[in-house]
Amino acid sequence: MDIKEAFSFKGRISRMNYFWYQLFVGIPIIFLQILYNVFLADKILLALIVLVLHTPLSIILICKSIQRLHDINISGKVILVPFVIVFLHVITPNYNFLPFLMVFQVSLLLIRGTEGSNKYGEAPLE
Repeated sequence: MDIKEAFSFKGRISRMNYFWYQLFVGIPIIFLQILYNVFLADKILLALIVLVLHTPLSIILICKSIQRLHDINISGKVILVPFVIVFLHVITPNYNFLPFLMVFQVSLLLIRGTEGSNKYGEAPLE
């Protein structure tokens, strides 16, 4: 994996490659979140270290989600939907909006990409 490729918004990515990015980048993010919640919430320096590690991993997942949307022939602006869902969850804690976030992520894994080329580029190889 090229570092430039990991942080690229351009082009398309297959469902399988998206799955592997979700797995190998998402698991460390979950680990860092658990580490922060359990051990580091009151330790500022260690919390900043977790933040520094968490930020680029999150950016990679956002980039790959945009590329996956491109493969489905949808604008990358749709990536704002999960942020709106999380915002709604924060401002209305009595309602759980997080299942909608999971539906969004799973749908990116399940929906087939456009056959052949589309306005975002050539079809990725499976």
